[in-house]
Amino acid sequence: MQIQLTAQGKEYLRYSERLIDEMTYTESRLKGELTTVKGELKLSVPSTMATKLLANQLVNLCLFTQSL
Repeated sequence: MQIQLTAQGKEYLRYSERLIDEMTYTESRLKGELTTVKGELKLSVPSTMATKLLANQLVNLCLFTQSL
């Protein structure tokens, strides 16, 4: 027993596959935009605070954003 698509079925399949590909692409772009960190961060703190409290946190932030 063999099953075959009609001409209309083949056309519908091609159309559906294109739509699924476009939806997948769009979804991945939107997810990327939501997880991407952009912009400039400016901090104004005394140097002692920067070296003692912020240094490790800034390193962690850089590592975190690279993993996205």
